[in-house]
Amino acid sequence: MKPVDAVIFDYGGVISIPLGNALDAIATELGVDTPTLFDLLFGEGASLADDGGGDPVDGPTATDPSSVVHEWHRLEVGAITLAEYVEGISARAPEMIGREVDLALFAELSNAIPVGVHWTMVHEIRALRDRGITRALLTNNVVEFGDTWRNTFPVDDLFPVVVDSSDVGVRKPDPEIYHLTCARLEVEPDACVFLDDNRYNCEAAASLGIEAIQVGPDPEIAIDALRATLTRRGVRIRNSEA
Repeated sequence: MKPVDAVIFDYGGVISIPLGNALDAIATELGVDTPTLFDLLFGEGASLADDGGGDPVDGPTATDPSSVVHEWHRLEVGAITLAEYVEGISARAPEMIGREVDLALFAELSNAIPVGVHWTMVHEIRALRDRGITRALLTNNVVEFGDTWRNTFPVDDLFPVVVDSSDVGVRKPDPEIYHLTCARLEVEPDACVFLDDNRYNCEAAASLGIEAIQVGPDPEIAIDALRATLTRRGVRIRNSEA
């Protein structure tokens, strides 16, 4: 097995704290049960995606998890705007929940959600940087959320390579986005380790030869697993950032 040339991190659920509890609160305020809200926002079946699969915002996974089958997925690849996505919520709501959604209240509640950060993971990433270990951030994200999530921790200080689905037009778990990340890092897939909270994203990475670590509710467990992996495989130290 090759030494590790680079470590790739997901953002949501790995660096940031999952938004599940916040969405529970929004569902209560809107008078909707949480699974129905998940399906409305992220696609039919999204509420079932957390069968050990991680954050339901990665959407339905029953058939082809890499397919762009819902407006949320289209938003993540920059094919529609956030305003168009919200219009879609309004259009789907009567059929899915039996009534219209108060979009003003939804926007107010969403804007009030604080983005929490796993600072232990951020400190670990900083330690990798200080050791000269190459790093990348690979995130399914939204153009309009860019300023918000980038302000939650020192992204550019810690990651010489950032691959955002909404910038590149493809989302995890499509193999293309993993190949793109490795190309930007100038490393081979089988010389990488990847951390993500979504099981399907991890499985897609592993199918390409990337060693994947699924991050659960306790990031310390994933950090221990990463340290053990780097010890087992060794790392190549670079003199400069990728």
